[in-house]
Amino acid sequence: MTTPQVVNVATVKILLAGRLSQSHDKSTSLERQETKGRTWARGQEDARVVGWVADDGVSGSVSPFDRDALGPWLTDNPPKPFDVLAATKLDRIGRSARDILELAEWLSRRGKRLVFIDDKIDTDGPFGKFFLTVMAAIAELERALIMERTRDARAKLVADGYWIGGQVAWGYKVIPDGPHKRVVVDEDVRDLVVQAFEWAADGRNPAWISRELQRLGVDTPRGGEAWSRKTVAVLLERDLYIGLGDVPAIVDPDLFARAGKKLSAAKHGRAARATSGHWAGTVFCAECGGKLWSRNEKRRGRVYYCQHKHGKDIREDLLDDVAKAEFISAFGKEPVVDIIVHPDTTASEVALCRAKLDRVNERLRTADGPDRAAIRTERDAIETELDELESRPPREGRTERIPTGETWEQRADRMDAPELADEIQQRGFTFGVRLLSIKPLDLEISVTEHSPVPAPEAVAYLEQQSD
Repeated sequence: MTTPQVVNVATVKILLAGRLSQSHDKSTSLERQETKGRTWARGQEDARVVGWVADDGVSGSVSPFDRDALGPWLTDNPPKPFDVLAATKLDRIGRSARDILELAEWLSRRGKRLVFIDDKIDTDGPFGKFFLTVMAAIAELERALIMERTRDARAKLVADGYWIGGQVAWGYKVIPDGPHKRVVVDEDVRDLVVQAFEWAADGRNPAWISRELQRLGVDTPRGGEAWSRKTVAVLLERDLYIGLGDVPAIVDPDLFARAGKKLSAAKHGRAARATSGHWAGTVFCAECGGKLWSRNEKRRGRVYYCQHKHGKDIREDLLDDVAKAEFISAFGKEPVVDIIVHPDTTASEVALCRAKLDRVNERLRTADGPDRAAIRTERDAIETELDELESRPPREGRTERIPTGETWEQRADRMDAPELADEIQQRGFTFGVRLLSIKPLDLEISVTEHSPVPAPEAVAYLEQQSD
């Protein structure tokens, strides 16, 4: 196999890209990457370099579209036109097979090509695409092995009760122990930690607990001026308090489980206060398929609307009724089975965290400019949480499936709108709505995920509810 050649009648414009993670390796320095890229480009017929972009201190797990240097070029309005994106090696673009293949497909749809000089890969032609898939999988495997070795080393330290840096959990402190530091219980705070979990088990929500701790004059974990609901909520979800390896337990497992059950129930209903509305991502325009945007109004409350002005504004309370009718028509006859994951495992938390990270990365790929900074901050927080979860040693968990004896139609009648929105979103169920008139009620409903009941019957259900 020979070095890929760029063949074009007109001058081929080449964009050279380099990347270096925080572990600086002289053999892959940015200077060496640029020199090798320009040397290769000079050997191509009718070609010239239109740009060199370098992302320094960027992990291979970050999507090429999200990088500060390369990202602006991967748009439909790049700083300069280019025909070929070239890098010295595949892992200089990324270590995720999904990211690299998405990049290759994005370039292909725009008539552009992807070249890896040292790996002798050119995406022009079926063999190049096949080889790219294989190499991308290898790169991802390499990254996974590195992460696994790192996690194993960190997990061993944590399991042995050593402090690996970062914020020490409330109720613990660190003391010197040879070359490391060991985590031990802070006896001055132990009773307050237990009290916080007892409050939670009694049904007190994190906001109430934060106010009570503030009233009692308890110092915050990070030395801040005031306790916050979020701080308390995060603390009460950490299974560190029931013991982790050689880290001593503070809270009895039964108390932790009872508090967790109450906290889980308290989470429902908060979605209604989200700025995007609790139906964001579930309800779309029935005409164009675009997402419905929302705004708050003094007279009508929150309303949803199509950006392309298809149909009238829809009040959130009307959408509540529409969604309930569609949910019941699709899933109303299914039996409700409560699934309880006991807190003696972190596996479910890791899976949930990874799912959240996937959703955030997907939003980041399609987000507009003003929203990207906030989504990046959210992604960084989830990655930090995932690193912490994956550093814990594996434990055996157990899950209980408890039949409730009721159907989802019966359960839906007892759920408020935010709770129902959570259930619908977890199922990945979406549908389109367009409001033509309110009096008389004239709704157009487009359902793609299910069709057990025609849309007009959902409208009839709504009219019965309003009688």
